[in-house]
Amino acid sequence: MLPELGERIVALLGGVSVDPLLLTGDYRDRHDGSPKLGLGLLRTILKAIDAPDGHFAVLGNHYLAASVEILEPMGLKVLINKTATI
Repeated sequence: MLPELGERIVALLGGVSVDPLLLTGDYRDRHDGSPKLGLGLLRTILKAIDAPDGHFAVLGNHYLAASVEILEPMGLKVLINKTATI
């Protein structure tokens, strides 16, 4: 929930190339209220990291399925009872 943290992460990781990128949950510090603001801060970070084999995410234990509607438009393939072959 700290916008300046996203900017700092981009400064450190911008231009980094990884094979696949996997986000493993716990993207925000609270589980009350809408996840839209906190998850939205990932957008800038994701754009800065090159991952030719894909961007993947799993939800943490505080996330509702509604979070998928926020993450997928950012280019993340959200794995809920799914697998991905890389």
